Amino acid sequence: MPEWENTYEISKVNDLIDNSGKKDLIYIGSEYRANPQFSFYFKGIDIGWKNSKYDFVLLDTKNGIEGIKRKLSTIKENEFNIIVEKDNINRSEYVTPDIFIPPGFKLIYSTRGYELYQN
Repeated sequence: MPEWENTYEISKVNDLIDNSGKKDLIYIGSEYRANPQFSFYFKGIDIGWKNSKYDFVLLDTKNGIEGIKRKLSTIKENEFNIIVEKDNINRSEYVTPDIFIPPGFKLIYSTRGYELYQN
């Protein structure tokens, strides 16, 4: 089994999102360049491929934590899945999610590579 499946468990994240019934998806990365595993499981949504299954927003910590906090605090309640990219996905300094995830958001699942939140 490849490390990206065994360690990061993105297929489980994908299953949880599919089963949530929520169409809105936010991905928070750090120095985001590309994530082939995310692209594969979410059918290229992060690289511009048409995917009507989700409404997708990519937020990057390099553009400022305050902007991420502001965006997350204004989204509609109970409509979003938020994926936070973590350790070893890209070579980057990762910011701990507790700095930008607003109170009231629920941590649904956590692996070495990702955290999944719902509002």
